[in-house]
Amino acid sequence: MPVSEDYGLTETSPTTHMDLSGFSKIIGFAARQKYSIGVPVPDTDVKLVDEDGYFYIVDRIKDMANVSGYKVYTNTIDDILHSHPAVVMAVTIGIPDHERQGSERIKAFVVLKEEYQNRVSAEEIIEFCRDKCASYAVPRHVEFRETLPLTVTEKIFKRELREEEISKMRARGLLP
Repeated sequence: MPVSEDYGLTETSPTTHMDLSGFSKIIGFAARQKYSIGVPVPDTDVKLVDEDGYFYIVDRIKDMANVSGYKVYTNTIDDILHSHPAVVMAVTIGIPDHERQGSERIKAFVVLKEEYQNRVSAEEIIEFCRDKCASYAVPRHVEFRETLPLTVTEKIFKRELREEEISKMRARGLLP
C-alpha cells in the first residue's frame, strides 16, 4: 500500500502540500515518485517558480548567502561537504565580505573523521567544492573543529557560528 507524505507547519493548521507521487505506481499519473513536499492542497496560496507543479524545500531563507549578488543556498554546499570521505560533519555560512559592502563570503566549518585528523587541508576541502559547485559558492575559508554547536533540536546552530564570526571580524577591525 502506498504511503503519502504531507507537509505543513503548526501555524498552517497543519497541511499545505501533499506528495501524491507516492501513488504513481497505482494511478499512473506520474512516471516516478518525486522527492518533494508535493502539490498544494485546496485553498493554499503558493508561488510556483519552476513549472513541474511540485514544490521543493530548497533551504531556509536565512540559510542563504548573498555572494556578490548571487544567491548561495548553504545547505547545497553542506551536502557537497558531507560527500567528502574525510568529513563526518560540516556546515557553511555566509559571513560579511569586508571588501564588498552588502556581499558575503562562504565559510565552511568541518569536523573530520578521526582517521583523517591532521591529514586533510583547507585547500583540499576548497578544491573538492570547486569541482562540484559554482565558483562564487566555493567556500573562501575552511575552519576545522572537533565539534560544532547544536540547537536544542540537535541541528547545527548556524546562527551561533555566524555571530561568532562577526564578533571575530569586529575584534580584528574588519567590521564596524
